[in-house]
Amino acid sequence: MRIPFLCLLLLALPCSAQEKMSREDTAAILFSNRFSFTADGEPVLSIRIMEEQKSISFIAPDGLAVQPSGPGGPTVEVKGKLTWTLSTSGTAPAKLGWQVVLDEWPTNDFERGRQAAARFSAQGVQTTRIELGTLFSFQGTVFDTRTTLLCTQEALPTSREAEQLKSKMEALFPGTYRLVEVLVERPSGDVILEQRDRGLRLVARNAIWFEPLGRELTVENVEFAKGFPWHGRETRSYTGQFYGAVDRFGMLAIANVLPAEQLLRGLVPAEIYPDSPAEALKAQAVTARNELFSKIGHRHLSDPYLLCGDQHCQVYKGLGAHRKQADQAVRDTRGHVMFDGDGRLADARYHSTCGGHTENAVEAWPEVTSPNLVGRTDSLSGKGDPFAPITEDEVASFLENPPDSYCGKSPKGKSTFRWTKTLSAKEMDAKVATTRDVGSVRSVTVLRRGVSGRVNHIRIQGSAGEVEVKGELVIRRLFGGLKSSLFVLSPTLSNGSVTAWTFKGGGFGHGVGMCQLGAAEMARAGKSFLDILQFYYKSVTVKRIY
Repeated sequence: MRIPFLCLLLLALPCSAQEKMSREDTAAILFSNRFSFTADGEPVLSIRIMEEQKSISFIAPDGLAVQPSGPGGPTVEVKGKLTWTLSTSGTAPAKLGWQVVLDEWPTNDFERGRQAAARFSAQGVQTTRIELGTLFSFQGTVFDTRTTLLCTQEALPTSREAEQLKSKMEALFPGTYRLVEVLVERPSGDVILEQRDRGLRLVARNAIWFEPLGRELTVENVEFAKGFPWHGRETRSYTGQFYGAVDRFGMLAIANVLPAEQLLRGLVPAEIYPDSPAEALKAQAVTARNELFSKIGHRHLSDPYLLCGDQHCQVYKGLGAHRKQADQAVRDTRGHVMFDGDGRLADARYHSTCGGHTENAVEAWPEVTSPNLVGRTDSLSGKGDPFAPITEDEVASFLENPPDSYCGKSPKGKSTFRWTKTLSAKEMDAKVATTRDVGSVRSVTVLRRGVSGRVNHIRIQGSAGEVEVKGELVIRRLFGGLKSSLFVLSPTLSNGSVTAWTFKGGGFGHGVGMCQLGAAEMARAGKSFLDILQFYYKSVTVKRIY
């Protein structure tokens, strides 16, 4: 249904009750794991462009179609090249809670769930269950990405309180536990869409949907890579449908809704060098497609979108990222995804440079125990056990005298395959002090490494005490954003005092799954995208599902 332009003016009258949506709050669906499909079975997904904004401006070169009350509702069309502004009013942030995860299992493993619940129940621990993921079907192929979490019953209002409970549970019932964030109450408020030159103003409760009348919509000052050294803003163009929504912070988010294959065209060349060989681009397209589907319902459960467009999920840059070779790779692998040995959608994480050996997923994410994400050598020789670990005694030699490996041959890996970073003692103390209170750093001892030699547990001794730090990403950030946690660390001494610290390292990223530079070199060596996938992901099969 198309509403006459006169109705738009009525909607815009500030004194009119029509400014408020009277129908059911359609924004609620944005916080669910639901998504739709195109007529030929292609998933249609929502991906965040940016959030935590006070206002967002965009240009619709050929005009805009607005659905103030959500998809399927009345549509307002405004033609002409116009600049529009999104803002919010009267907002309240989401109310969040945190629970301790005591155990977790694939949802269809009923016996595992029964045993886990019985074990804690016998100890008098009251528990509740949370289901993540989703169950869906593509043309007869059923996908079950659901995981059930057994959690402490009460959702605590702060992560600090939850951490205290976690420590208590670990002391009473030895095990490895983690926290999960839960949405207690959705954010709320009015979302306002204005075209000020024409005096148009539409107000919707919690979210407002719109779509360009032409091919594209240009969003100004898109914030990207927040929290990373390359954080910035730029103007980007997108296609598809859009909505503005109140985000978890009680501020403004904008998201793009479009079919998966179109989304991949703006994602694949943003995640890998777009001039990579064709078979490497195909491998990237398949892994990216797997990641899109496997993350639904597992991430951003407190956000009004399924996926984000930054490093946390996958980088998505819209139309400006499109490249001919990457487009062809997406077309050539349309609908292709990887499955594990149990027929489940494979977890297909990837990274830039492994440094000669990939890592077990569990070392980067303790809750991820995928049998496909097993660390292995990136060796060219094929000699010896490819899954043999690099020990503490071997890691310095491995870094100093690296073996032949695919990613080591890449000319684009000169600054990532092997690297050195030196911090003065003052710089080291300042970086550690941002999160740990130990005074001047006297020593750093590695307590555990993964199979690739990546550090994931250290002890820091300082002038004011000592502390243990776990987690490869936590450790990388602690020392000012190291390229990876595959390193050896040595102090420089002067008159018995430390004056500097030198990290000698290898690789860029967490090291789990496909090494992108390695994949490119495998392709140059004549390997197919199937060869590449089955090299980096243990025991997977590839199947076209639509």
